[in-house]
Amino acid sequence: PASDLQPPVAEPEAMPDAADGIDDDRHVLGGTQRVILVIEDDARFARILCDLAREKGFRCVIASTAGEGLA
Repeated sequence: PASDLQPPVAEPEAMPDAADGIDDDRHVLGGTQRVILVIEDDARFARILCDLAREKGFRCVIASTAGEGLA
């Protein structure tokens, strides 16, 4: 039955490295900081979004796919 279908859940393992080697804040997260997850496959645009998020007071974690974002 359709009610038995559950969406996949990422295992709580170590987060993968940032998309395309972009330096994000995943290794300095903690406390009550505001964090934003950017899921973007264009590395240049992901960097722009991350820089803007930091300007607004957020820590930024970047993923290039939805699967990476869930992990």
